[in-house]
Amino acid sequence: MPAFAPDILALLRGHRLIKAVRVVQHDETPFGKNAPHYPHLPTAPHHFHDESGQVADSPLIGDPLADLAFVLTEIEQWVASH
Repeated sequence: MPAFAPDILALLRGHRLIKAVRVVQHDETPFGKNAPHYPHLPTAPHHFHDESGQVADSPLIGDPLADLAFVLTEIEQWVASH
């Protein structure tokens, strides 16, 4: 398990949207094709698909804790608007 896993678990367990957390075996094998995606984006190969299917730069920065906090906030906003 990655060294930052305890911090991620603590963030998840402390978030109001999360009801339960379960750790399963971690496999770093990538899924899908490893072909370049959206090379025209400044954040390529990282990208974001919005609700309407549009593709844009990824707002994630590569820091698992910061990125997870950002994603949870986005989920909260999406849930509140639907």
